[in-house]
Amino acid sequence: MLVVGTLGGLALGLWLLGTVWPVAPDPETALVYGGASGFFSGLLGGAAAAGSYTMTVGRRTALLSPIVGILFAVGFTGLVLASMESDSAPWLLIGASGMVVCVTWFYLIGMISGVLPALQFRQFGGWAAFAAAIVILTVGMVTGSIETLVFGLLSLGAWAGIAVGSVLVRRAGGSLPSAP
Repeated sequence: MLVVGTLGGLALGLWLLGTVWPVAPDPETALVYGGASGFFSGLLGGAAAAGSYTMTVGRRTALLSPIVGILFAVGFTGLVLASMESDSAPWLLIGASGMVVCVTWFYLIGMISGVLPALQFRQFGGWAAFAAAIVILTVGMVTGSIETLVFGLLSLGAWAGIAVGSVLVRRAGGSLPSAP
């Protein structure tokens, strides 16, 4: 998954960001930026797909692992491009959406598969974590800080994954993580 993700990301980055929608006015610079962004996005996407597959081995949800990797790569690329472009709104939307879906998925599948540590369950699964995510989101919107806004969205995604995972685990008759 890492090799396919890295090579696929490199090819897509060179093609999309280097030629179709150049990220720099100079064609050579656009190819370098596009290739580098694609390479690292593909590498991270492959790692995300491999991590998702590792937590879901033997389950029907394992088939979603490549999709999670692609969403992670697209989200990461969107956030990188949002930091580079003057009109960052479309890239920020794409990047934040992809990352939030992936973070929610990882915490959800961690709850269902039983690999989520009890400490993370306590830290990110309570109502205090939800309130903190809302406060961080509000501060990000008021101040116009993209980084704070994305951090708040990712925090909210972690909380949502644990909340939905907790409901699914309880419905299946399983037990939630607890401290030793």
